[in-house]
Amino acid sequence: MHQFLDISNLPPELLQEIFSYTVSHSGQVTITSLSYRSPASPFSISHVCTRWRRIALDLPHLWSHLLVMESANDSVANLVEKWIRRAGFHPLHLSLVGYGSAIFAVLYVYLASITRCRSFEVQCSIPGSYLSFLLPTTLSQRQNLVHLENLSVTWNYWDADPSTFFLSPLFGAPNLRSATWIGLDYQLLDPICRNWVNLRELTLGSIQPLEPLLSAISYCQVLERLTIYRRIVCPQYNIPTLTLPHLTYLQAPFEPLVRPIFDFLITPSLKELQVLAANCPQWIRIATFLERSAATLEVFKVHELERQLDNFNEQRFMDALQTPCFHNLKELEINFPITLYTIFFLTLPTQTIPTQAVLIDSADIGRWNRLQHLVRLSLTFSREFLSESSLTKLVVSRGGSSCQQLVAKLVKDWMAKRSFSEEVTFTGSSTQVTFRWVDDT
Repeated sequence: MHQFLDISNLPPELLQEIFSYTVSHSGQVTITSLSYRSPASPFSISHVCTRWRRIALDLPHLWSHLLVMESANDSVANLVEKWIRRAGFHPLHLSLVGYGSAIFAVLYVYLASITRCRSFEVQCSIPGSYLSFLLPTTLSQRQNLVHLENLSVTWNYWDADPSTFFLSPLFGAPNLRSATWIGLDYQLLDPICRNWVNLRELTLGSIQPLEPLLSAISYCQVLERLTIYRRIVCPQYNIPTLTLPHLTYLQAPFEPLVRPIFDFLITPSLKELQVLAANCPQWIRIATFLERSAATLEVFKVHELERQLDNFNEQRFMDALQTPCFHNLKELEINFPITLYTIFFLTLPTQTIPTQAVLIDSADIGRWNRLQHLVRLSLTFSREFLSESSLTKLVVSRGGSSCQQLVAKLVKDWMAKRSFSEEVTFTGSSTQVTFRWVDDT
């Protein structure tokens, strides 16, 4: 005979634990005008019965995480205000994703509580000229955001002027660990981040002049990850070199007509470098940067910058890879179409590669591979420049002869199908090789 548990008799302590798991494992809850009563919302729990409501209201952490998306009316702002009030003194994690004037009321409530935030994220598109009339007057003064650890700002509007609402309060965020700054082109970070002395991760998706950008980063001496994926403007010439002793990951654009940020950095702890390349940069400058830093690079990735890599010089790229700073490379990824020259480099012995090379059939070719420490190799091909033989030899030379029959069959099938936008990985005895196919027409 089945016996059923009467949940109404559970002790309050057990219900508190159940509520904590029910709301969300990630603590992230979404409010919109339609979904705030979703099963993962503490609003739902607090409306079951009087006892549950009392227990839910006595748990501030249930109300500490909030994501508002596409606010449609002012009633949502009232719910947000009630939600934040129920969080008591618990640190807040606030996120807002929306566009247009409908989110003004929610943004107002959020910014009135920013001093209690541990994380604060805004993704929106609002004319900046409207903000000074709608936001709390208390934000006009600098505030100490001692609780703030994570900040993410994405502002997609051409006339946005963040000085009225973001810059002033963010002058004081000494415990900030992670910051993302997207949009807001030419809005200088230098006056904002002077107190970001504990910043570990910085992501920039806005156009920045190089000299004030380096000045801003100079305050972040414990920075470990720096990601830049928009263009850098560099009209200056006499820029001092900056040392970032703890930086292990760097992503930055590399353009032929602009002095890259690599020319002004020293990063002795760098392990992973991702370059966003445009047209035909001088690849030896990357090697010079690594040699100057005395860095032991383990991961090197090259991607296109805004689809503008239309003249990739593989020979100069491979010449740079032969410099000592790449000898310990464990992972190489090229995310745009290459030709047979790269395969020659990765399979032939260390002698000079001829312009018109023919792949050799040495049984010991694996012992003479360049970049011998590679454990992951990821390449992008245009089918028009490849053959079954060249791909087979590349996989065999990097991964071992056990892959030979499999790769030969698969490559033959791909060629017959004339199929694009595919990806396949071969795991051999020494290196994991990934092929990507693109249509270059």
